[in-house]
Amino acid sequence: MIRFTEEQDEFIQNNRYSDVEANRNLFPKTPKHAEYVRRRNELKSQGKDVPDMRGRPPLDRVAPIVEIPPLFEEGDGEELWEAVTAFQNLHLKSFADQILTDVTIKIDTDRPFGVVFMSDWHVGGIGTDHEALMRDIDLINSCPSLVAYVGGDPTDNFIPDKLAHAARDTQVVSPNFQWRMFRYAIERLSPSLLAVGRGNHDAWTKRATGVDAIESALRGFPVLHTGEDTYIDLIVGEQTYTIYRKHRPIGSSRVHRSAGAKASYNFGKRLFDVGITEHHHVASMAWEPRHGEYRWFITTGSYKVEDLHSQEWGFTDGGIGTPVVIFWPHRKKMLGVPSIEDAMEILNG
Repeated sequence: MIRFTEEQDEFIQNNRYSDVEANRNLFPKTPKHAEYVRRRNELKSQGKDVPDMRGRPPLDRVAPIVEIPPLFEEGDGEELWEAVTAFQNLHLKSFADQILTDVTIKIDTDRPFGVVFMSDWHVGGIGTDHEALMRDIDLINSCPSLVAYVGGDPTDNFIPDKLAHAARDTQVVSPNFQWRMFRYAIERLSPSLLAVGRGNHDAWTKRATGVDAIESALRGFPVLHTGEDTYIDLIVGEQTYTIYRKHRPIGSSRVHRSAGAKASYNFGKRLFDVGITEHHHVASMAWEPRHGEYRWFITTGSYKVEDLHSQEWGFTDGGIGTPVVIFWPHRKKMLGVPSIEDAMEILNG
């Protein structure tokens, strides 16, 4: 242990270690930094005035502690919870009133009746067959025993920043005009319109801006607007059928097109007779016995028949696919057919 002289102690007490190192006359043998710190602590314990050498302000120069007033008065917590819960219930009621997920529709008929399941219109897309869409709408309207359930992605609506290149390369007109075109198509289809659903392309607007574009486009128009995981109890004459519809289900597969509808049957909250899924742009129809009855598992096609964006990501090109299910009114019988023309041939026969 180094023994320091009074003169050395006084220098250590009032100077930095770097000054100790530089003073070779007073410290012929420079003490280590640990020894310097230990000696300063000893001097401090002896009651010596040992100033802080780390540049800290003296205590009398430290800003006084400021008391921050409380954000809430006592009892505000309960009022806040009650207010948030009330607003939440109001929001949920508004959402439930606008977007149905459980609904009953009655068709008064004594003849077989068909529902056309169409989705992924992608109005405004450069690869969309707009003429075919208008032709099919007029074709549905020409048959009194046909109605249409329009699913999700009615417009191209490429608005996310990460898809700006797709908007530039694959859209004919801006989303504003696309929604106006969609409104016109729905008005034209109105004599034969069963309901309108939702998809991921129309959801982009709400996620990006908080504005529900599909709701705005349909405002003031008398149409049944359904959300995801929708169950429709369709009463045709005397017979009830349950239809399930979801745009992008769990367990979906581009290889096994009906897998998403089957997963929804296995894990959904209700059994159904017809399961409809969308999104993949290639139509598919399959039936299987489940719970003692035959069930239909269907994927819709798309009117976006040329899709450069899908090609870039390795997806199969879209193709027009409007599966139709014909329901009998006096006994539980369903027949799935791949096109509107095939359905009309049966219904008119």
